[in-house]
Amino acid sequence: MHSPEHADAVAEGRRLGGARGKREAALTVAYDLGELSSLEGIRRLVQIAVTDILSREISLNRAKAVLYAIQTLIKVRESGDHEERLQTVEAILRRQGEVPPTFPDTSDRVEDDDE
Repeated sequence: MHSPEHADAVAEGRRLGGARGKREAALTVAYDLGELSSLEGIRRLVQIAVTDILSREISLNRAKAVLYAIQTLIKVRESGDHEERLQTVEAILRRQGEVPPTFPDTSDRVEDDDE
């Protein structure tokens, strides 16, 4: 339970959170966006950005921001792919009893619930 002193701030936070969710849902439908962490979602965002840039529907600054966001999405995706591949290779090497000394033993590493 929140303090009564903060009731106005809590109410405003809820209102803004709801508005953001509605805006994201509307944009997702309007632009036919899928999951932006997927390759298809990133490709769709690139397609939209290129179309908007060529048709001059967005400013140069907004175009730069969108393209930077796309680069960031690609890096996050690549990073996740590399992490998954590395974990697979390490698991195979451990099963074979061939963990090189340069690989730290991560078998007792605690996994986050968020992953």
